[in-house]
Amino acid sequence: MKTYQAVVVLGSSPDPLTWKFPPRMYACLDRARELVDAGTAPRIIVSGKWSILMQNQGIQQPFRECDVMADYLIQSGCEEGKILREGKSKDSISNLYYIKTLFLLPMNMKQILFVAPDFRIPRLRFLCRRILGSDYEISFEWVTSEIDATYDEPRTFKVQNEFLAPMEDGDHIWLADKFFSAPIYQP
Repeated sequence: MKTYQAVVVLGSSPDPLTWKFPPRMYACLDRARELVDAGTAPRIIVSGKWSILMQNQGIQQPFRECDVMADYLIQSGCEEGKILREGKSKDSISNLYYIKTLFLLPMNMKQILFVAPDFRIPRLRFLCRRILGSDYEISFEWVTSEIDATYDEPRTFKVQNEFLAPMEDGDHIWLADKFFSAPIYQP
């Protein structure tokens, strides 16, 4: 069995009417817990503050995504000490930047497994290459899911690709002063 130093689950915007995550988020968290329970990795990194898109629409999320994700894992039987929370990010780019700077670099973690919805894997693979760089062994496991009718994954991929075009692969320092003032983050 292949082992990793961490399993990562990135946040996802909850429904602002119920403040519940989409079912795919819970499926990702369940799979991450199963992997840790099976000894695939010693820890789970949950990542997300709230969505910059909702913030730009004036919607105030009443919690950090990483905290609700961690609480769900704990209620599902995961030991709290196995969960690392990243609670500064507001999009996928900042998810990876903060995971890298807060955990991967300081803890010298190089083998990482992402559990994500199937439709996000191509963009996540791209973002990992661009933000984390070639020093990391990154793998992906997906959960089958339906994309929300209001979510435009191809457009998001295109916009993020254009934003990161001037950056060298792995040069997270290029991003350091761009959260959350760069044009990509404006309404």
